[in-house]
Amino acid sequence: TKLIFGAGYESISVGRDWQTGNPRPVEDPKDGPALANGVVKLKQTWPLDEAELWTTIGVLGQGDLGLGTRADAFVADRSGGLFGFVQAGATRNRMTVNAHQVRTGTFAEALVEVGPPVLSVRGTDYVKLSLATAALVPLWDLEGPRQTWSGVLGLRANAQWIDGASVPLLLLEPTEVRGYQRLLDTKFRSVATAELRVGLPSLWDDAGLVP
Repeated sequence: TKLIFGAGYESISVGRDWQTGNPRPVEDPKDGPALANGVVKLKQTWPLDEAELWTTIGVLGQGDLGLGTRADAFVADRSGGLFGFVQAGATRNRMTVNAHQVRTGTFAEALVEVGPPVLSVRGTDYVKLSLATAALVPLWDLEGPRQTWSGVLGLRANAQWIDGASVPLLLLEPTEVRGYQRLLDTKFRSVATAELRVGLPSLWDDAGLVP
């Protein structure tokens, strides 16, 4: 059993008309609210041969810092609130790290999350299904007298479906594409990315500073 704490701050904008709730392009990110948030989760895990099953019960709270300019017509927790949730999922993590600190392997995780109104202060009500996968493929891993140089191809694919009478604002997650920081305010979303990770030689081996 693990007890997990977290906290954060973010300024976000949502692609909807704040008066009607209809979809619209994001005009100015400054129009979005600035939110401080925190989460407490209690996680129980059951290990299997090559994976693990787990359940989580948690509480997430947020507060509007007053920097936003929009009304909260269609998002119950836009100006802050507290809601609880329950998760159940399975994780298969086959990632490994070699002597040169190069991480390779595969990862997959599926979960279902429920946030009923009975656990919410401001009436949030939703169900979320999520699947996340990743593969890190080694391309090269060279070693010199005092340095290493590595290349890894990183492939990721995620899919998520979320619906309910009132979906919490914090669950309108970013696209997870580097350089594109807009929110996907849709019931179903998916994203696939590919990136090349290059490990450069250490400039100061004795100090352990590796770019």
